[in-house]
Order: sequence, then C-alpha cells, then structure tokens
Amino acid sequence: MTENDSSVFAASTLDGNLNKTRGEDLLLERAQEHPMYLPDSSRQPVSVGRIGYDPYLAIIGLNRGYAQWFATDIEHRGEIVGQVIVSIDWETIHTALLDDIVKELSDTGNPIDAAFVTDSKQRILSHNTDSNHEHTHSDHWEESATPEEHQLTGQQSVSFGDHTYIVNIVFDREQAMHPIDTLNQRAFLATFLGSCLLGVVLFIMLRRSILKRIDSLHTAMFQLGSGDLSYRVPISGNDEITDLGRAINEMTENLGTKTTSIDRLNEEINLRKQALQEKREREIELAQSRKYIDDITHNAPQLLSYVDTSQHYRFVNKSYERWFEVPLDHFHGKHVRESLGEEAYNLILPYMRKALNGQMVNYESEIPYSEGGNRFVNVTYTPDKNTDGEVQGFFVSVEDITGIKESEKKIQNTLNLLEATLEATDNGIMVTDEYGQMIKANQRFAEMWQVPDELLSNADTDAILSLMVDQMNDPKTFLEGVKQLHAEDNIKALETLAFRDGRVFEQVSLPIINSSKSMGRVWSFRDISQRQRYEDGLLEAKNAAETAAQAKVNSLPT
Repeated sequence: MTENDSSVFAASTLDGNLNKTRGEDLLLERAQEHPMYLPDSSRQPVSVGRIGYDPYLAIIGLNRGYAQWFATDIEHRGEIVGQVIVSIDWETIHTALLDDIVKELSDTGNPIDAAFVTDSKQRILSHNTDSNHEHTHSDHWEESATPEEHQLTGQQSVSFGDHTYIVNIVFDREQAMHPIDTLNQRAFLATFLGSCLLGVVLFIMLRRSILKRIDSLHTAMFQLGSGDLSYRVPISGNDEITDLGRAINEMTENLGTKTTSIDRLNEEINLRKQALQEKREREIELAQSRKYIDDITHNAPQLLSYVDTSQHYRFVNKSYERWFEVPLDHFHGKHVRESLGEEAYNLILPYMRKALNGQMVNYESEIPYSEGGNRFVNVTYTPDKNTDGEVQGFFVSVEDITGIKESEKKIQNTLNLLEATLEATDNGIMVTDEYGQMIKANQRFAEMWQVPDELLSNADTDAILSLMVDQMNDPKTFLEGVKQLHAEDNIKALETLAFRDGRVFEQVSLPIINSSKSMGRVWSFRDISQRQRYEDGLLEAKNAAETAAQAKVNSLPT
C-alpha cells in the first residue's frame, strides 16, 4: 500500500509456499520509480502494469522472476488517499501449470522431456521444474528455446493481454518415432524378401539368353565411367542389345575425340570465372575506398580541390559550397579567375605558377574573394606528376585562419598595452615563472637595481639575482626570502629592503594564479629612500625635543 506520493507505508509479501518474507524492507520505497509501475491517466478502476522482472523480489529475499503489477486507488470520503498494489508472480504460476501438463502427458505414456513458455522471440520465460532449460533473471532473457537434435517440439500460441506467448512441449524424438520406425522396418523386410525371390526366378530364366550380354554392356559402362575410353563392347547377334553395344562404341569414340576440347573449354571457363570474380571484388573494394575518400574529403573543414594545367577546377569538395554559399557548379570546370574573382586570382597567380612548375607551395595571406569576402588563409599547393615527371595539375588545400589571426592581433594588442603599462609605472617591475626564472622586467627595474642592458635583454636570472644580492645590507636574509617566496606559491609579501649605499626599497611580491595553480610571481620595487630619510629626521627631531624637555624639567628647583 502506498501514499499519494507513491511511497510504500505497508506491505504483505509471501513466497511460493505462502510463507511470509521480508516485506518490511519495502517500506518507504517509491513505487512510482519502479519500472513495472504504469500510471493510469484514464482513471480505470484497476491499472494494469507491464509484464517483466520485478526488482522488489530481490529486496524481500526472493529470486527475481517475471511478474505483473495491478493497482487500484484507495478512497476515503471521496478523496484518493493512496493505492493498493498487487504483484502477481506469473513465473511460479506458469511453472506449476507446466508441471501439471508434463505430469498428465507423462501419465498417458507420452515421452515428454520438458515444457516451457517463450515470448515471440523464442526466449524462455518459464519452464517445468525438471526441465534442463534455464533463463537468466534479468530484464532481457538470453536463453533461446532451440530444440536439440534428439528432440521434437510442439507449439501453441497463447494471447495474454497485449502480448502473445508460446507454450512449447518437447518430446524425445527416438521414443516418439519408435512405432513408425518399427512399421517401416517390417515393410522394408517384406519388400526385400519379395525382391530377392523375384530376382532368383528372373536370374534362372534369363541367365543363358540375356544376362551374359547385359554383363558385357555393364562392364563397358563401368570402364567408360572409370575413364577408359579405349574399351569396346564385343558385338554378337543382331538384336536391340547388339544395337546398344554399337551405340556405346560410337559414343566412346566420340567422347575420346571431344574430351580434350571439353577439358580445355572448362579450364578457360574457370579462368574467366576467376577473373570476373577478382574483378568484382576489386570493383567493390574500389567503390568502398572511393566512398571513404569522398566522405573524408567532403566533410573536411578546409577547402580541397584539383586544378589542371589550364587553371580550371576539375574537383572541389563541399566546403567550397559552405564557405562561399554558392553551388558547386560555380566552380566545376570553371577557370580560377572566374570562380574566385580578378583580385584574388592576381594575388595567388605567382604561387599557382610555382606549383605548375613542379614546386610544392605553402603560404599565408589575406585573400579578397569575390564571394565570401576577405579571409586569412593558409594555402598548400601540391603538384600532381605522372610517371614521366610531367606536371598534370596540382592539389589545393586551403585552411581558414581568420580566427587565429584575429586572436593573434588581440593578443599582440594586449601585450603592447601591458608593455606600455609596465614602462609607464614609476615602480621597478619584474615577472618570474613558477621556476623562479625571469620572464620580463621594465626599464625602471633595470635603473633601480643598476642592471646592465645586456643582462636584462638576455634575461640572465642567476646573474641578475647575484647583482641584487650584492647590493643588500643583509644579503643572506634577502636571498633566503626570495627562495622562500618561490617555494611557497600562495604567499603574498611586503618587505623593506636596505641597501649598502643607503637606499631603501619597498618590495611587494604577489603570486600569479591561473585556475588555482601558481604560474609565477610579480615583483614590484618602489624607492622610498627620501621618505625614509624624512621619517628618520622627524624621529630624530622628536627625540631631541623630548630630551630638551626632560632636561628643562630636571633643571627646575625642587
């Protein structure tokens, strides 16, 4: 029984022996999610689900078998408060019925091996208890109802709802056919004995007059059948058997003269059949290869074509149609100038001439096509040469790189902007990668740290770091701090650096994070020497004033 939300709140379950099973394990399961649940939109009194394997059987501790759900609404004071769902175990019912059928047929002397029910695809759904047929407990049955050689099968179709099932009765062929075989043996024995008796009588009657001459004909035919065309039938008498002997001799002579030509003809026919078969196989392989090539060529995103020595298109793929939004007839058999436009033709003409001279050509250019507008393209011309090395035309491959060029332009503009920003700031800026190697530094950095232009242009990180360390009041502490910042990616640092020459720099170091991964660091240095001297002067003045005030207080009489 279920609530309106299809959750199970009560369950009563029995096994095949009417013993209770673990029905409580179904509580709070959602019947609506069950594959056999079929909501009834027509609001019939009873909703009938589809037949299939019930996964709830495994939950309550039973083997899964095919079953069917029947559901009806529970009403209280005119309102639907839930549903009662009954699961019918058709597999157990059908097995019991099949056991009864087998028992009744066996009791009447029928040699029954098994009885089972299959669907329209001959997959076994259920079988009698003693059957050797099995089926897998899954949503799709794999065991096929195929009888063995020693078995006979009788079938009867049964309609069950919208489905049709087949009841199969399997007999032992040997036992079922035993009465018929016994009758056949008796009839054969009677026929054999009668034939033997008749043969003995005829043999005695015809032995002297006909049988010897027939034996000679038999011998001749045996020799002829074994391939001996030199054997001749002895001729004696003047009757039909004699005429037959002459005819056999004439036939033997004719066969002797024609056998050679027939053998040659058969050999030639076999050779021609073999050649035709090989030709058909090659044609099939060629057609398949051509289909693969056509599919690859026409689905390629770049332009693929073939241009002959007169600069006419002999082949273009469908990308031409997609690029220029014109039919392929606009290119087939047309001159390159006519297809692409005068301006585009004049631009690519020098490259085409090189290809027609046998050179492989690759170039990038912005081409103003008459159809499709301007495009940045990467073009490759590959000469097509015959066995004598003469150029017959060239293959064309054109890739649209407009998007790449636009991206490169945007990237370059961004780099130029960053470069200008770095150079415009009053701070010394240095950028290092995740390994601590310098990537970029502005001119202000070189001025503040007195870095020669040669070291800066070569980005000689070790030499620059050594130069910086040498200028520090405390070189060891400065170097350890740099190494620590490179070792720990996410640290942000603000420090004051004291130089031997009295200068004071403020250092800010921030990590460069991309997709939660450190890609390096940005180092910013600001010269605060003047501010530091001003602050030191203020501190000295404050200390002097405090000292003077204290001295004045001390000089007053007590």
